[in-house]
Amino acid sequence: MKTLIQFLLATFTILACVCCKTAKEEKTDDKLNEITFADPTIFVENGKYYLTGTRNREPNGFAIFESTDLKEWKTANGDTLQLILRKGDSAYGERGFWAPQLFKEGNRYYLTYTANEHTALASSNSVYGPFRQDSIRPIDETAKNIDSFLFKDSDGKYYLYHVRFNKGNYLWVAEFDLQKGCIKPETLKKCFDNTEAWERTPNYKSAPVMEGPTVVKLDDLYYLFYSANHFKNIDYAVGYATSTSPYGPWKKHANNPIIACFTTIIVVSLKDVIHHTTRVNRPVHPGTQIRSRRCNDRFTQVER
Repeated sequence: MKTLIQFLLATFTILACVCCKTAKEEKTDDKLNEITFADPTIFVENGKYYLTGTRNREPNGFAIFESTDLKEWKTANGDTLQLILRKGDSAYGERGFWAPQLFKEGNRYYLTYTANEHTALASSNSVYGPFRQDSIRPIDETAKNIDSFLFKDSDGKYYLYHVRFNKGNYLWVAEFDLQKGCIKPETLKKCFDNTEAWERTPNYKSAPVMEGPTVVKLDDLYYLFYSANHFKNIDYAVGYATSTSPYGPWKKHANNPIIACFTTIIVVSLKDVIHHTTRVNRPVHPGTQIRSRRCNDRFTQVER
């Protein structure tokens, strides 16, 4: 039997980038104050949501906001800016701090991110940081790689899904040693090629682009969500593929893309929200409907 799951992939993008304001700002300004993160990621612990993302401004690094309802956001320190990782503070990178992911293993918090067009991993005893490295280095120095997503399988193994460059951007996976902070090179494998018409449309000229991988596992089936096309392309969109193994082979969904510029999505049943610009590690409540500011009505579903 197929279970229909309708994913609200746009919810946190809208909440994080359009409808969020800090308590301090709200007291002094009646206007809507935006948290202008790209690639927002949400980590959930003890009933509280922690938001970070790509800032693309000085001071370079990653900032954090917290919320109990996904509507009102504030910094824990009461300032308008609270950095959890800062350029030059025992962390890899001088430029291009992109696409962070927060997660926890044991009593340790981890932040994987992109800088200098390489992925990196830092850790901290607190979700508020500071996230630092004992050895300042990227995860893999052998080739440029971006958009890291660390997936923990049910057997305890970690896998690093990420993007590598070769006349375009393509998705790769490798088993990951969390303690050493590096991949196992012998396990490195390309996920798939750019094969579908929606993945490379002519509206913006560029090499093939596949990026922003995120993986979840439901009932022993792996779901790999990804974005395709250049982000400046009006056809920049999200699709997914499934597999019975974290390495593939991957079967792309026949009705991709599931998220495009003209999309409205309603949550019916939800375990995880997945998007290049949206990552969340706990359930959210169904019944919410969100429409992007740019979009017309179109409903989408993920089937399994």
